[in-house]
Amino acid sequence: MNLPAGPLILARRKTKEATNEQTRAEEAQHFLQVQVLQLHRQVKDNFEAALALQAEVTQLREQAKVDRQERERIFFVAAECKLMLQAEVFLSHKRVQALQAEVLQQSEQV
Repeated sequence: MNLPAGPLILARRKTKEATNEQTRAEEAQHFLQVQVLQLHRQVKDNFEAALALQAEVTQLREQAKVDRQERERIFFVAAECKLMLQAEVFLSHKRVQALQAEVLQQSEQV
């Protein structure tokens, strides 16, 4: 049985439109798959960058801890030196007083 030309042309048009829609859908799906892959790559890169930053923060915290301990050690050494110098000054002052007393005593004897 032969169909009239009108319905055949209409059927071909519908088939062509359906094929075009399927092609557009496949292209859109491919485009979305590419975008998903790019996003996965960005997430991976961001995760690796976050791990690197976390390691750097940990290292900086450790360095800050060492720096704080070093500052405390320097402070205590400086305080110890200050005390030793104050003791030296005190002893020197006492020696000067003793020498002055000795000079005064000798001058009274003369």
